[in-house]
Amino acid sequence: ETLLSKSVHGVTINKTQDKHLGSSSIADIKPIVSKRTGTSVKENGNNVDLDMEMVNLAENSLYYQALISQLNGQYSRLKTIIGG
Repeated sequence: ETLLSKSVHGVTINKTQDKHLGSSSIADIKPIVSKRTGTSVKENGNNVDLDMEMVNLAENSLYYQALISQLNGQYSRLKTIIGG
């Protein structure tokens, strides 16, 4: 926690518009808590929809793989340009 605190206080990012990311202080960052209300609650009080979670996992995996493929393509092009 100490290292994280030091790193946050050592970097300042000034926002020039409301839609920009960044903050000059860690105190300006507020967490957003959201709950899914469209799922049914089971007998044990759990409302996790396993099918929905698996769909989200598959979506994230495909997105990750696409980004990795693009990054590998960029590295390949750079390697070709450099002459490797």
